[in-house]
Amino acid sequence: MIKLFEEYSEYKEVEQWCISHLTPGTYKINDDLTIDVSDDVYLDNRRYSELPFAFGEVDGDFDVSYSHFTTLKGFPKVIQENLYMNKNYLLTTLEHFPLEVNGNVELEDTPISSLIYIPKGTHIVSLYGTNLPQEIRDEDEYIDDIINNQMDYNIWNFDGTLNYAR
Repeated sequence: MIKLFEEYSEYKEVEQWCISHLTPGTYKINDDLTIDVSDDVYLDNRRYSELPFAFGEVDGDFDVSYSHFTTLKGFPKVIQENLYMNKNYLLTTLEHFPLEVNGNVELEDTPISSLIYIPKGTHIVSLYGTNLPQEIRDEDEYIDDIINNQMDYNIWNFDGTLNYAR
């Protein structure tokens, strides 16, 4: 009985957050309490250091620009459109990056120093102002090739820095 009450209480907490942050009728709370959204999600200009709840799939854009994220925990597993993460000045790693982003990714002025967690097929359109090595920031036209081949050619060291020997 206590477990059922705890689960109900957690569900209600997620539901209240969805009511105050998402468009009514566009979200579904799954049994595992992840949130699927059939629309865009705008969480930009918030003071979040991390998401309070986990997302499953977002069928539109996911915008967390101008925020204070320090981790991508809880980010959607799949984003059907674009991911905007510009000006997250406290985010230094892309660990927990979505498994799939079918649109563009913008990371402008976000101090990441590695692309190691970005899956093949991800299309990044802006790396200006990141802490990535200049060699990568200057090669915008080749960034898709870098992402698609980074694991095959071990271009990153274990600490996330660029492996210049490669």
